Amino acid sequence: MLKTLAVSHPSQPTLRDNMGLYDSPRVKLVIETLEQAMKKGLSGKALAEAILPVMLMNYGKIEFETAEKFFGQNIQSILDVGTGFGPAGLFFGSKGHSVLGLDIQDDMIHTAKKVAEACDAGEDVRFLKQDILNFNPTTLFDCFLSVLCLLHIPEKEKLGEKLASVLTTGGKGYIADFYKKTDDHVVDHLLKTQVACPSLFTAEAYQNQLAPFFDVHFEDVTADYSVFVKQRLELYQQKPVEQQIPQVLNFFVVMNTLFGNGVPENAQIGGCRIYLTKI
Repeated sequence: MLKTLAVSHPSQPTLRDNMGLYDSPRVKLVIETLEQAMKKGLSGKALAEAILPVMLMNYGKIEFETAEKFFGQNIQSILDVGTGFGPAGLFFGSKGHSVLGLDIQDDMIHTAKKVAEACDAGEDVRFLKQDILNFNPTTLFDCFLSVLCLLHIPEKEKLGEKLASVLTTGGKGYIADFYKKTDDHVVDHLLKTQVACPSLFTAEAYQNQLAPFFDVHFEDVTADYSVFVKQRLELYQQKPVEQQIPQVLNFFVVMNTLFGNGVPENAQIGGCRIYLTKI
């Protein structure tokens, strides 16, 4: 059970209402960082490297590096499901891959396009406002990745078939996500109201949902996530109070609480990386 929660709870929240963290506070921060870097004369890959840490809203660049290693060398096209500000596009685009980033939020797509253009990402890095469940590509992809995005989708039972449908036979997928560890109404409430996560699969249910369409390898990274979110909160709290964004601080507090305050054994949710090969 969760015992101490320093968070606020909006009344009668909706899923879209609680995506607020991903809107104006972070958009403003990304744009300001981009403009400051450009004033310093940075451009191209140097600009991308400068802004990438601010664009990431997850465990970090290691997710892309892990996915890249799993995908291998002989790939061309990558679908980025839940692209956010488009950091995966910058990372993989700089290595010569064609990347299409999907997101359902206008601010995200607008900002991703602006950043990619400023960083000279090129025509092979594109972004589209689109829900993955309603996405029907005319050309299939070699790979897809989704980093801490699928947790926001209500109709999770449809994901396996849909994700398989966008890949060529033998294509690969990389998912970084959370999974359900316990039945607790407080945890469920926090996920819904503070993380915009309507529900989670258990580790077993997640694998079973994907197994009809993919060869599945499930890696539990709860310990890594637990340490990371605690360090992230502590670093953020060291910033001057006037520089702290209340929505961001609140989110960091929630995630640290859910992941056991740096003690993996006390985590109320789990972290996972899932490696998929289409059957």
